[in-house]
Amino acid sequence: MKCISIMILEERLNFIRSVLNKQGTISNAFLLQQLNISESTLRRDLDYLQEKGEIIRAHG
Repeated sequence: MKCISIMILEERLNFIRSVLNKQGTISNAFLLQQLNISESTLRRDLDYLQEKGEIIRAHG
């Protein structure tokens, strides 16, 4: 039986913060792969961090 790990919101946000602190920039594709979450979940997480002023999102 395969065990599926689901990260809770705060764990995902801490992971995103940690990677950004180390690398400076990250792609959505990288986050989707590492976190194993849907695009809509990632979008909500990034919207939250942007609203808090913790990140600046660049498009394109």
